[in-house]
Amino acid sequence: MRGNITRRGKSSWRLKFEVAGQDGKRQTRYVTVRCGSRQEAQKALTALLAERDKGTLPEPSQWTIAAYARETLDVAKDLSPKT
Repeated sequence: MRGNITRRGKSSWRLKFEVAGQDGKRQTRYVTVRCGSRQEAQKALTALLAERDKGTLPEPSQWTIAAYARETLDVAKDLSPKT
């Protein structure tokens, strides 16, 4: 599948494309980009598809900033209390 581009607002676009999941099933990914024209959104979609084909597309994460900070501070024992 090549992908799909949908206008979300005056200058934002939703990119939809599929990747192979770990279990071999297809997974649909959605990415919102903020750019002016459809051509710029097409370039962003092409870049995402190229990353997917090379295998360098990062996996989405459900981590929040608070959870990441908590984990980092728990692991780092040599930080000062002000950190």
